[in-house]
Formats: sequence, C-alpha cells, structure tokens
Amino acid sequence: MPYISVIITAYNRKQFLLDAIKSALNQTLNRTEYEILVAKNFKDYNIDNYLYKNGMKNITIFKSINNGYIAEAVKQSSGEIISFLDDDDLFLPSKLENVQRIFNKYENLGYLKNATYGFLNDKLPTQIPEKRNYQDIYIRHEEKKKVFNYIFIKTITY
Repeated sequence: MPYISVIITAYNRKQFLLDAIKSALNQTLNRTEYEILVAKNFKDYNIDNYLYKNGMKNITIFKSINNGYIAEAVKQSSGEIISFLDDDDLFLPSKLENVQRIFNKYENLGYLKNATYGFLNDKLPTQIPEKRNYQDIYIRHEEKKKVFNYIFIKTITY
C-alpha cells in the first residue's frame, strides 16, 4: 500500500495537466511509496491513455457538484497522506520525499502547507527558506477526521 496518495485535480482545463502529472511521476521518492490519482471533469484521449500506461487512477465525473470528483478521488485513495496538486502547478522533484520525511518526523502532524515558488516572467523571484518549524502546523487526528467528514458531507449532499 502506498504511503502517499497524490491527487491531481483539473476542472475544464487540460493545457498544463500532463506537465503536472509528469512532475508527480518524476520524484526522488520511490514510486512504490506513492500513487497518483487524476480527478477531472473531462475526457481526453492523450491524457487518459498516458494515465493508463503509467498505472495511474483516472477519475472522471462530468457533472460534478461542489467538486465531487475530488471527493471521489479521496475515497479511492489508499495512502496515509494525501497530497494535492492543481493541473496548472508542478511538484519539485524532492516534494514527496520531503513530505514523507516531515510526516515521519512529527507524529502529530495532520496537515502540512508547503511553501511555494512563484514565477515572474519565467524566472523565480525569490528562494524560499528550506528550514521550517513544522511543529507549529498540525491538526490533531480527531480534528482532521471531523474536518474531512464535514467536507465530504457538504460535497456529496449539496
């Protein structure tokens, strides 16, 4: 069973989706440690074929109420940790390895908000410090369950 589930989301936009998928595939973390699920509201022969050939789950729901396709991806995920990636974003190659390391180090960690790099005219304007105090950013496990249950109930029933 994979430790991390990567859920890549796309809503009416496929322009950068393959780049996002490839950034999730090209990780320093061993591929047996994570799975990739792509949740989207459209079919595309090239993208769907790529997902199939690379052993990824393809979740397509056309009439998604309140982002139900994302909730469905979470239901189908099997990792202990869920890492989200939007179709127009990319993971750095060591992203998942860092996530795994941090979650293993802090047993009470329930949520991790990574720093991001912004692009300006195709250049990175600043570097973000690598060192962070992750003990300040956690949700107790019971709280996490309540939040996710609330999200799923809202997403599915409305």
